[in-house]
Amino acid sequence: MAAGSAMVDKGVSPVARRKDKHVTGAGPSSPFSNLSTTSGQDEAQSKAGSPVAQEKATGVDSTNVRKVLLMVVIVTGIYFFFLMFGYYQEQIYHQVDPTTGKRFSFSFFLVFVICASNSFFSLGLLLLQTRGNAQKAFHVLDTFIFREVLFISLSYSGAMLCTNYALTHVNYPTQVLVKSAKMVPIVLGGFFVFRKTYPWYDYLSVAVVTVSLVLFNFAKAGSSSKHTESTAVGILLLCVSLFCDGLTGPRQDRLMARYTNLGPVLMMFLTNLFSTVWTAIASLLIEGEQPFLFLKHDPDALGSFAAFTVSGSLGQLFIYQSLRAFGSLYTSLFTTLRKATSTVLSVYIFGHHMTPVQWISMFCIFLTLLVQSYCSKKFKKHGKGHRHHGHHGHKEPASPTAHGGENALKKQC
Repeated sequence: MAAGSAMVDKGVSPVARRKDKHVTGAGPSSPFSNLSTTSGQDEAQSKAGSPVAQEKATGVDSTNVRKVLLMVVIVTGIYFFFLMFGYYQEQIYHQVDPTTGKRFSFSFFLVFVICASNSFFSLGLLLLQTRGNAQKAFHVLDTFIFREVLFISLSYSGAMLCTNYALTHVNYPTQVLVKSAKMVPIVLGGFFVFRKTYPWYDYLSVAVVTVSLVLFNFAKAGSSSKHTESTAVGILLLCVSLFCDGLTGPRQDRLMARYTNLGPVLMMFLTNLFSTVWTAIASLLIEGEQPFLFLKHDPDALGSFAAFTVSGSLGQLFIYQSLRAFGSLYTSLFTTLRKATSTVLSVYIFGHHMTPVQWISMFCIFLTLLVQSYCSKKFKKHGKGHRHHGHHGHKEPASPTAHGGENALKKQC
């Protein structure tokens, strides 16, 4: 009988099989294959009332609408919080102690406050991700990770210290432009020291950014010899900061490649936690009670400190969400344009004088960064133009950001 059933089954026309499958909406193995065909009118009405049919009728894709709304929220958050961050960063270094007449210059204390704030907010995000299960978040940690994070935190905090202390010698536009040239030492060092090769657009970007920086810093009108010397010290500090960035990035990449469960938010928390300890010790030993006396003499500075630290930490969280939702290319474009906007606002708000050559140089730098980010992703996607066998150096990214979310969460300054 089994054989006979099989023969009868085989005798069914293939056309009939396809027709039956089309009508019932299920294959031969479907549990609904034995049900009678429902009314075609009911099925048509059901399809007409579906969200997909409604979207087709209105010409609106709800998924695209959600993405656009999400992008608007994220870009608004990045611009709002980081423009606020840049404003208060410069504002703090313009604060004057009413009793001594001296400007704020306690960079160790300022970086300590930044790292403590970043630790708090990244821990909060980490607990949200794990739904309050802290043990789940930290189960991947071992001695090797702690040792690596220790070294990462030293270079990380060193970069932030040099960047902030440079503001006592150079203005904010100079700081932003020099820090935006982080690809220059990495590409040059990789080429001359490690014999690495890079895509053609990286070499072109390095050349344009280097020439633009030279023109920007030598085209200042009416600079005295004392001011020129101070500017040189500030640029040197920014170069040291770039060097520290070069130490931080590869070590983080290597650690996260080895431990895939070590996510960017956990890395952000651990790095800032260690940095909080180092900068707290350094601030107490080097600056002592002076930062606290400054805040006591000028209580209004407390508001600037609070806005500075909170806006920086919240801005980092928006960057993290941008990396998750839109990837490193779009995040790099968002943050590069944000830096350009911060620079222009700084010029007008704080009255920095810039010559036409400096404006052109600044435009060339940011345009080059945008084009380099686009080319990096485009050629990498198509597998062209990449003969490079090492760390690319373009992080914000940026993160980071050619390497993903982890590099974009390293620092703010």
